[in-house]
Amino acid sequence: HIVLAVIIAPLLETALSQRIIIGLSRFYIKNNLICVIISAFLFGLLHYSSILKIFQTMIMGFCLGLFYTVLKKKRANAFFQTATLHSSWNLFAMIITNIANFFS
Repeated sequence: HIVLAVIIAPLLETALSQRIIIGLSRFYIKNNLICVIISAFLFGLLHYSSILKIFQTMIMGFCLGLFYTVLKKKRANAFFQTATLHSSWNLFAMIITNIANFFS
């Protein structure tokens, strides 16, 4: 479960939500913010389990999308840095969830 959440999912989701979706959107839409919003919406839908979960992951997708576009503009390694941030977030969320479950 840890490997999936911390390694595989961030790589696949960054490839799909940031590299592909933002990349394709950018080809047709010149406004980066709109491309990030489209990406965030689709990122949220990828995590469908409830309306709340979609909303929560849309916010995270928006942050990841902004991070990706800023790095892309600076010609940094946007893909791997965004995937690393996503991975770190997932690891942090897993740790907090396990601590909360331990004390409940």
